[in-house]
Amino acid sequence: MLVWFSDWQLAEERLLITVGDAVEWELYPADAAWVTRLFGDRLAVEWEYDTYGDAVEQPSRRVRGAVVDVRRVRCVLVHDSDGLGPLPGAAVMSPVLDTSGSWITETTAPVVADPGRGGLDTGWRSYTSIYGNGDVEFPFGYAVTLAVDDE
Repeated sequence: MLVWFSDWQLAEERLLITVGDAVEWELYPADAAWVTRLFGDRLAVEWEYDTYGDAVEQPSRRVRGAVVDVRRVRCVLVHDSDGLGPLPGAAVMSPVLDTSGSWITETTAPVVADPGRGGLDTGWRSYTSIYGNGDVEFPFGYAVTLAVDDE
């Protein structure tokens, strides 16, 4: 089973998911439009972990199993009619051991002070602190493969 985790929710909760973890999660239907925006038709994700999923009436599924794979999802940002978002269909995945990259400062993009922004950093540290532009790939989340006990 493939499960989507949004970068900002992992950062907010400091939720650490590691390959090999035994987990029990309440999952909700994945946002198909969002997954399609990121991957086009290259990846199908039916379920997502949503820390606010119980705030609305919707189906859910309780699963128990083992994490067999964690892949970080990154994509270049573009300005379009919806505002700032991922370049449609261009998300890339890379294997990682855990989700700690959502809240630990990374060094893949330079972080420099911008005098035009009162000395604020022009780089990023997490999805919630993104601004700027360019060809830098930004984190959007994780695709986690789960071996479910009841399947």
